[in-house]
Amino acid sequence: MICVISFRALGEPFRARVRSVLGEEVYFFEAGKLRTLGVRRAWQEIAALKGRNAVVAIENEESRPLAGPLTLVAAIAGFRRVSALWPDGSVERVSFARLARLPFRVVWDQVVSRVRYVLARRDTRNRVSGDGKLAALPAEKGPVLYLDANLSFGVAAGGSVGHIKGVIDALCRSGREVDYASVRKIPTSGPGTHWLRLDAPTLYAFPSELNYYAFASRYEAQVERWARLRSYQFLYQRMSLHNYSGARLRERLGLPLVLEYNGSEAWAAANWGERLALHDMAVATEEVSLRSADLVVTVSEVLADEVASKGVARERIVVYPNCIDPAIFDPSRFTEDDSVELRRSHAIPEDAVLATFIGTFGTWHGVDFLARAIRRLVDEDREFLMKHRLHFMLVGDGLRMPEVRAAVDAEPYRQFVTLTGLIPQSEAPRYLAASNMFLSPHMPNPDGTAFFGSPTKLFEYMAMGRPIIAADLDQIGKVLRGKPASPPDDASSRPLAALFTPGDMKDFVAALKSVVEDPAKAAMIGEDARRSALDFYTWDHHVGVIFDRMVEIGLIDTK
Repeated sequence: MICVISFRALGEPFRARVRSVLGEEVYFFEAGKLRTLGVRRAWQEIAALKGRNAVVAIENEESRPLAGPLTLVAAIAGFRRVSALWPDGSVERVSFARLARLPFRVVWDQVVSRVRYVLARRDTRNRVSGDGKLAALPAEKGPVLYLDANLSFGVAAGGSVGHIKGVIDALCRSGREVDYASVRKIPTSGPGTHWLRLDAPTLYAFPSELNYYAFASRYEAQVERWARLRSYQFLYQRMSLHNYSGARLRERLGLPLVLEYNGSEAWAAANWGERLALHDMAVATEEVSLRSADLVVTVSEVLADEVASKGVARERIVVYPNCIDPAIFDPSRFTEDDSVELRRSHAIPEDAVLATFIGTFGTWHGVDFLARAIRRLVDEDREFLMKHRLHFMLVGDGLRMPEVRAAVDAEPYRQFVTLTGLIPQSEAPRYLAASNMFLSPHMPNPDGTAFFGSPTKLFEYMAMGRPIIAADLDQIGKVLRGKPASPPDDASSRPLAALFTPGDMKDFVAALKSVVEDPAKAAMIGEDARRSALDFYTWDHHVGVIFDRMVEIGLIDTK
């Protein structure tokens, strides 16, 4: 039996390819879970792996940097033969010499990462607060340097990808070029965009969070060299875990820093997953970043209040929800044949009434609640499902997938549900166009704090012009009651979805049935939602509000 080691659960198509290529009995081990375990527990998990041969499975090109750490897991487990299976299906034997060098590489990374961590900890302690002064602004309009120091690897999926692409494209439409500095491929090929590609770190340090600090040092050095070759107008940073490179580069380059803040990664790990091993340091880097920025961009009033509570002046905080690109999320791009083809590819009946959820299966997405609700519907009201030919498509993967599979991935539930696995963000419009309605079952924060999210998928749903069944949760409820951001005086407030009480299964089923049983009314609501998305929630609106505030506080000279 062959042990197939991947970072996270492989999608079903790639699992099938693995079995086909290897031609032997296999079992799968997801090494990503080791990050949240202590050293002893992680060692026990690795030692429990059985077999003589191991294959490191790399599902897509974006995951190649993970090959080294996964090979290390195989070496520690004592497998006699280790190979790598690449995205194209080719298999490469890992040589004995390469395996023998791994211990030295691990020791080196551990020492370097630990030193960089200690230096960063000392630095953040010395940065009590921002200096209160705006950075100097170049006299003329110039390109924007977009900083993305995120070290997540895998399929380019989820709302974060759409956000990055949307902001970059909108910046370019404003007449600026954008240089995107990241190990991750730039998610757009629009005119005026350039990818400043950085080499991915080797990621051998443990706990894994230490790798961020060694990487940050290299990231800042390389970006600073690039920045001195061009006259940038300002820095734009998407805040990421254990990183305050924007604050440091602002000082070195003397450029204004616009910081995008979508919520605390440290809080999210503690409340939606596992508390970070270096939690306090993660919080410190977040606070340094926020206080050092010339302008902080958030997607909700709840986040704006949080930023203000950390000492950032209100005039340096701008709020606008997540948005969409109307040229991409346009249902007219897709034909009936396109929808039929997609349904066939997932064995979904052509005449099914298809209710779709799309997301990364995080805690706040509520997909586990949705799966339990579907299970109850099958158990208690299968006649309704059969009568209306209702079928559910859950697109994505992530933390809550085990709960989803436990609820619906068996008969008789499986005949009503399709689990597609992760898809690239670029494919999302096609899946939405093949659907009849959309599901947004988001859940309140588990610690009782206000829900701070602005789900990108919500606005993508709206733009596709189909009816939406959604949790009535903070910004989600406000938007879907027809209360837009920055509304004109004559803006209407007609409902744009069927809303239900978050976490209330009975209320969810009632909202779902109201849409299914009155398709004419539901279609009108879907059309109104699309109109609202186009009128208020495009990335041009979002970036326009940022520029307006930059003018107000003197970051941009309009003369």
